[in-house]
Amino acid sequence: MLKVIGRMDNLRRAPGPQGHLKRLAGPGGISKYMTPDHSSFSPSPTTMKVQWDGELPEVK
Repeated sequence: MLKVIGRMDNLRRAPGPQGHLKRLAGPGGISKYMTPDHSSFSPSPTTMKVQWDGELPEVK
């Protein structure tokens, strides 16, 4: 999946707050990330949105 995303033309963060991760420092310095509805936390990021130009690459 990252390979496909990395090939997108002009890949960039979405403007404004949607283009940023909602992250908090957890115990032991481990980051925790807010879920999209901000009701709980996740060990992996789920909130940053990206934009790109062109079409989605064909899945092989």
